[in-house]
Amino acid sequence: MLLLRGAARRFSPDWALVSAAGLIMALPPLVLFLSLQRRFVEGYTSSGMSG
Repeated sequence: MLLLRGAARRFSPDWALVSAAGLIMALPPLVLFLSLQRRFVEGYTSSGMSG
């Protein structure tokens, strides 16, 4: 039982690091979308698609 607890502590993820990596990975697409949002909307409305 002690061996399992030691292994669980040793291989458990650092959640702060995982969260920081997720945020860093999500920022570039978000910034890209926000900077090109006007073009996305223009393309959507000009193509005649309806929601």
